Amino acid sequence: MIELSNTQESKMLTFLEIFKGSIMKKLILMCLVIATMFANVESTSKNPFDKIAPLDKIRAGSDNIIYQWEDEPLPSFDCDKDTNTAETLICFGRWRYNAVLDNFYTSYYHIIMQNIPDDKKATIKKIAKEMIKERNNEVEQADEEIQKYNNEMYTDEERVGKRSGLQLSWEESIGDIISAHYKSAIMEFTRFILQYDPHLFMQIFHTHTEEYKIIFQDKEIEYYDVLGALYLDNLIDKTGKLIVKVDSK
Repeated sequence: MIELSNTQESKMLTFLEIFKGSIMKKLILMCLVIATMFANVESTSKNPFDKIAPLDKIRAGSDNIIYQWEDEPLPSFDCDKDTNTAETLICFGRWRYNAVLDNFYTSYYHIIMQNIPDDKKATIKKIAKEMIKERNNEVEQADEEIQKYNNEMYTDEERVGKRSGLQLSWEESIGDIISAHYKSAIMEFTRFILQYDPHLFMQIFHTHTEEYKIIFQDKEIEYYDVLGALYLDNLIDKTGKLIVKVDSK
């Protein structure tokens, strides 16, 4: 058995303490890393709709306002005066989702315009004007491409036979373009008022305010669910229009 001198024993104890301390530091660091990973997973998995209502209930609310067979919702503009492909589809398409979305968008626009200073209104007008211009241009371009593809792909007789399916496919493709432009403009409106007048946003969306801050700034959010959530929170009526009253400044 090797006997250590007092000096050697002291050095050995010091080394063991350092080694033990190093191991503890590594273990603590690993625990922190793991905890952070789980925290990130939890935060990214959180759905802002969870605090509003169960998703099945939200979608039932969406169905309730979009599939109104006896009294289908009309958009904010006069369908007898529709002037382009986008407006025609919003008015007369089989799926009335974009008519409801148009009503929400338009009422949101008007409430903002009524409650912001005059020197800020030009910004909101510009967002709205550019949205309509870009929406219409993209819809017309997509319409031409779809028609050209169908003409090249099918004979006249085949197009007649597939008319219903081709029409439905056309409506879905064009409808997605329309809704994407509404969503983008709504996001811009929201970012604007959160920057310049967050109190106005809180007045408009006085229920689940924090959730709607997240929802309206999320590019990937499904507006079919958004409309259902707003309806359940009594923030929009069956046509999609905002029904909240904002105190005048």
